[in-house]
Amino acid sequence: MNRIIAAFLAAAFLPSAVFAAEEKGNGAKLPSRNVFIRFFEYRDAGSPRLAEQSALEMKKLADGGHPLAMFLVATSSRDPEAPEVLRVNDALRESYIEKSRDKIEHSAKSRGNGLSWYLLALADEDDAKLAKAAKCGNRQAEVRQAQMKLIASASCKDSAKRNELEKEAIALLVSAGNFDSRSKKDFEDASPGALNLLGKCLERGIGKRNGAGRPVPDVRGALKAYRLAADLGHPDALHNLARMLFSGKGLKAPDPENAFKALREAAGYGHPDAMGSFGMLLVQGLKDRDGNVIAPANMKSAMYYLKEAAEAGSPVGAYGYGKALADEAGNAQQKAEAARWIDKAAAAGVVEAKFDAASILLDNPDATPAEELRAATYLKSAAEDGKIDAMELYSKCLAEGRGTTKSAEESTLWRMRARAARGDVSAAGWLKLKRLREKQLRDAGFQPK
Repeated sequence: MNRIIAAFLAAAFLPSAVFAAEEKGNGAKLPSRNVFIRFFEYRDAGSPRLAEQSALEMKKLADGGHPLAMFLVATSSRDPEAPEVLRVNDALRESYIEKSRDKIEHSAKSRGNGLSWYLLALADEDDAKLAKAAKCGNRQAEVRQAQMKLIASASCKDSAKRNELEKEAIALLVSAGNFDSRSKKDFEDASPGALNLLGKCLERGIGKRNGAGRPVPDVRGALKAYRLAADLGHPDALHNLARMLFSGKGLKAPDPENAFKALREAAGYGHPDAMGSFGMLLVQGLKDRDGNVIAPANMKSAMYYLKEAAEAGSPVGAYGYGKALADEAGNAQQKAEAARWIDKAAAAGVVEAKFDAASILLDNPDATPAEELRAATYLKSAAEDGKIDAMELYSKCLAEGRGTTKSAEESTLWRMRARAARGDVSAAGWLKLKRLREKQLRDAGFQPK
């Protein structure tokens, strides 16, 4: 398993760490802040556990008669992505609204309360009220406006308008995250969710384009945004920070020790993908460039985190947990359970899982045509993603017509691609000549097969 996991981690660029199974995050650093801020920040922080905790806290306040909490629970009750505790029945929802709406409107209109304006904007889907909330200093309103502009820009065909929308979104996130401030107090009052989203935008070059209209990434700016959000205990920002530190992106060299700390904290807060990455590397432990052990391997903790991540819906966790189960499988039932998790990861797009799931299916002499089709589909996808072993096995499927239409020509093509990927000069030359011939045919008005 070690060789396979090492290859997977290298391909996935996951950070490495170790963490005792009994040690768990006791909640991020946001609990010292306003309960409503926690609710909105945790909702999109990447940790279902924290989202559930803040939802329970909000429901308790609502049951106690707090107007803002009642109104917030009522407006969240029909959101399919809201935690289960917030999905109250229609009768209770109407009761909450009846008891709280007038108070929320009074707070917004008479006192200029930004949170009240934001709640009204959510309830009424009113952009004008959202703008008033932002003007009154509500950070979540600014983030929501930025999200709306980013969504609009993604589907905008007018390049000038798209650029304008992106810049406006970045400006809102910079404001909500106090990104340009040097005051410690301002950072403490900033929205970590805004900073995390700003980091994602800067990392992808959203908001800044070159003369050709292509995004210009700002990796140092992204790293700063992730650090600020991570300092406020944002789980997804911690995960993103760990990824950048491990890769060395935006730095002079990788920083595995601090990547370890960030990923450890993200996993402790219950971030599914962080737990999955964490568990995968617990299998082998972490060393620095000089071979010094930063964290030893811990298979017991690895299994704990991989299972937690898998059950929380992490594709990385599902793959790692399936592989770990497969290594320990002693009977057909255990092997089937391992295969089920690996197949889940394959269906979610994990390249290594696609190859492993296909291999398991094809190794079964009693595989059904539907199973062989699924295996061939996985292999083709993994081969197109550059997985060499998948290229070779897919070539064999094409040669035998197993799970796909039999084709000697396609089989040869994928076999040569695999050889070229392994460094075979003659195979690379063959592919180059094939591409040249196809170009000549297209130039002559023919469509190559």
